[in-house]
Amino acid sequence: MNEELPVGGPGSSFAELISSFNKLTQIESRISTAIEKSKVPWMETRKYLKGADVKEISNTPLAQFITNLFNEIGLGKLTMTNASHLQYIYIVKNCPICKLFSDVEDRRVCNPTVDALNRFFANDLELITEIEETKCKNAGDDHCEFRISLQPLPVYQIAFDSTDNEIITKLEGGGKGNDFESVARELNMDAEDVKSRFKTLMHFQIMDKDHKLSKAGETYRDFITKYPPKEQERFFEPPWKSMYEITSAIAAAQSFAEAFIELQEDEKLPWEMDDAEIVDIREKAKDKKGFAELLSESMKEDGDD
Repeated sequence: MNEELPVGGPGSSFAELISSFNKLTQIESRISTAIEKSKVPWMETRKYLKGADVKEISNTPLAQFITNLFNEIGLGKLTMTNASHLQYIYIVKNCPICKLFSDVEDRRVCNPTVDALNRFFANDLELITEIEETKCKNAGDDHCEFRISLQPLPVYQIAFDSTDNEIITKLEGGGKGNDFESVARELNMDAEDVKSRFKTLMHFQIMDKDHKLSKAGETYRDFITKYPPKEQERFFEPPWKSMYEITSAIAAAQSFAEAFIELQEDEKLPWEMDDAEIVDIREKAKDKKGFAELLSESMKEDGDD
């Protein structure tokens, strides 16, 4: 897990401290704005989840949207390099966050990117994830790398439509293979359609290549048999249809520092602080999760005085 970083590095000047503070709080504001406007319909997430390999996934509209969105936010260009069962690897070269902490060495510093990925996958894709920065430029690696691990049940609930679920409930486990033609007859479906859906079930390891239900498949079948999915899929325009609106909102997102300076014209400004106050802010920053939180507390203390 990434450790929290003090504002700036040990060799940062006060001007560099304020500059990094402003840029990071602006990125935080842009993340919130982007997440609010980027809800993705299940039908598009399904294409992304069903991709067989990096190339196929990267060609989906959602994958391209993720790359463009995070670049617009200011977190760098996310590129997928590996895709396996319920896990993706993304990298960022020339990471902007690392540049903000250019004098911090031997530590992973990309907490804002990890946070943004967590929020995007949870809020906009409705997927539960565990996201970890596994490599970082500032820790001596060639690039920054992020591992995204997905929890199975939310993936299945989005990846499988009502027809897939109906097929799964008809499948048998216990080592017995399933014939797609007999399933097609039982459900009055086209055999080629069922065959294609069998491939999807194998992709998610619900069944093996011999068309036998896996342990995960049996567990999921028992779950949806006992608790049939009730939520109806909602159809709406994907966010990339209004990408201009999103990028405009991101560009207009004001950083917390800028808002503070604008609204507190009569208060003591950061560059008017004496050396003791600057040192105090540096010490407090070590215990704070975000820069906005730090500045908010500073404002509160000034008001109490």
